[in-house]
Amino acid sequence: APFTSALALLDEVPSLRERLVVLTSPSKCFNVATLDVALAVTPGQELRAELGRASADVAEVTPFGYFGALAAFTEPECEAWRTRLVAYLRANQEYAAARLAALPGVSATRPDSSYLLWVDASEAIAVRPG
Repeated sequence: APFTSALALLDEVPSLRERLVVLTSPSKCFNVATLDVALAVTPGQELRAELGRASADVAEVTPFGYFGALAAFTEPECEAWRTRLVAYLRANQEYAAARLAALPGVSATRPDSSYLLWVDASEAIAVRPG
């Protein structure tokens, strides 16, 4: 299933406006964990002001992190790269799942929200009596 942000629920659940905080980062999606940057998004003005006051002495972003995140989220080239990366990772995931399925007693589950596989080898490594 495709990702759906909680922000998409605002029309259906207007009371979320002053209670919702969405935390995100370009780290995993764009493979830029070393930028060391994340952000909080809230549609509510009062909550946004509270978050701003609470994080004023805590959060610092380097210029490199700021502009790197900005580019990741806004540049068409970055989105094109992410699209190619997702296709590449899915192909690797399918290849690995097929190879694992060929092993006796091994199965793999591909979660929708990850490029990882959940591998169950419990039948293959079952404890034998004696």
